[in-house]
Amino acid sequence: PTLITYAYIERELHKYYKTHFPRCFPVCISRAQAKMLEDESIPVVYNGVDLDDIPFSDKPDDFFLIVGRMVPEKGIADAIRIATRNKAKLLIVGHITSHLPWSEEYFLKEVKPFIDGDKIRYIERLAHRDLTRTMSKAKGFLFPIKWDEPFGMVVIEAMAAGTPVLAYGR
Repeated sequence: PTLITYAYIERELHKYYKTHFPRCFPVCISRAQAKMLEDESIPVVYNGVDLDDIPFSDKPDDFFLIVGRMVPEKGIADAIRIATRNKAKLLIVGHITSHLPWSEEYFLKEVKPFIDGDKIRYIERLAHRDLTRTMSKAKGFLFPIKWDEPFGMVVIEAMAAGTPVLAYGR
């Protein structure tokens, strides 16, 4: 038997696994994810956060942060609009996803034109330790996603770092 942790998976792929790999047993990271898969019988094991690994700060710098892959669903372009309208600085951390053909086009059209190195800054990748340190320095974490997030690990990490999270109710 094999255990698969579904951090994210499409319904069709879950059905494929069930049909073709009967000795493969899934575990979801949230009840919401099992519901999205239309199979609420899937056991849930929630992600955990070791609070000792996340630096906490109650003295933020003057910037907002968003972290996510360069895909429309993560709301990077929305975060840029939110920051721009509010005359706030924004740091974007996220990579172009090579296996999603629309990722690079999204970045080039919706994100890159707004990166000025001052108000809107961009870092492709940060080591986890550096990312959580950066989170702890942000005055807010933007999470304007456009899909029903099954867990939102970065939200949990931002809150653990002492950073308020501004998110859509998804």
